Amino acid sequence: MPEMLFIKEKNKKGFFLLEVLFIALILGIIAVPLIYSLNSILRAFKISNDFTRSIYLAEMVLFQEIKNPGRIEKEGEFPFPHKGFYWELEEEFDKLLGLYRVKVRIRDKRRVYAELVTLVKEK
Repeated sequence: MPEMLFIKEKNKKGFFLLEVLFIALILGIIAVPLIYSLNSILRAFKISNDFTRSIYLAEMVLFQEIKNPGRIEKEGEFPFPHKGFYWELEEEFDKLLGLYRVKVRIRDKRRVYAELVTLVKEK
């Protein structure tokens, strides 16, 4: 009789190990899509953050141009907090209307994030 108890205990330990391996397999299968989803979410957050920041920067450059039409540079890079973002400014003067058409483009090395266009009255 004592031998049968020993055999049952041994089988129980083996069954417990099998359960642990099965749970580890299930967690491994679930973890891969979760990590991929987290990576996609972080990438989307960065793109959204860059787009929002580029709109702010475009408005800042456009406001400086509206205050002093024709007096600021035509392109440049933003300083430290926004390093890596570049701006380009295009101006056309419409003699018939007496207005400047001002376009600001914000980009990084790979893509254009924002373009803002406005009309400015000649001073």
